[in-house]
Amino acid sequence: MQSFSNCSVAGIPFAMTVGAAPWKVNLLQRNAANPAVIDVSISGITLNWSATGCAVKWTGTLYGQYDNTTGKLGIGLNGAPGSQVVAGADTRCLGLFGPGATLNVVATYTLTPKQTITPPA
Repeated sequence: MQSFSNCSVAGIPFAMTVGAAPWKVNLLQRNAANPAVIDVSISGITLNWSATGCAVKWTGTLYGQYDNTTGKLGIGLNGAPGSQVVAGADTRCLGLFGPGATLNVVATYTLTPKQTITPPA
């Protein structure tokens, strides 16, 4: 399980852990604007935030693109729709977040070694 530190929201430091696999990467289609880019979704996402007085479990599906030329997976970039996760029913976080709150996820990951991905026909 991956964890991150030195994170903060509204000046409140918190720890974030990424939920265990399986995450499912779904190849959707070749991007209409750039044939080297593959539109993807990633389902089964879980992000856990914890801080004094705050506990949030974010879950959902993210959308983005994988670029066969650069080997980079971009999440929530270039207008990718619905790159959000949703706070669970047991969320408590000092009034900052409540159940059903959404979090936009924007990130870029470099795959090493670079892969060539071909979408389904």
